[in-house]
Amino acid sequence: MANEVRIKLTAEQKAKIKTATGKVVSEIRVGSLGSNPAVTSPRAIAARSVSARQSSARELSARQNSARELSARQNSVRELSARQNSARELSARQNSARSNSNE
Repeated sequence: MANEVRIKLTAEQKAKIKTATGKVVSEIRVGSLGSNPAVTSPRAIAARSVSARQSSARELSARQNSARELSARQNSVRELSARQNSARELSARQNSARSNSNE
């Protein structure tokens, strides 16, 4: 964080935290997120970072799926267009054969 302050805890504060949580904490980090001060621990920062990465991965996966669906639709349109062109060519050949047989 850009504006981070580390507060060293006294022995009494450390003891209270250890009694309450079972964890040894030697300092507390306080930072500013916009205008809201936030008390954070390294674990909280790491958890936010992992969560953000997971969200980004989900969004990327959704975009990739959308791109695949769009590509499949485009391929379907191309196939339909090719079939229509083949049908037109066949029809033109049949018309040409009819006119040649009538002569």
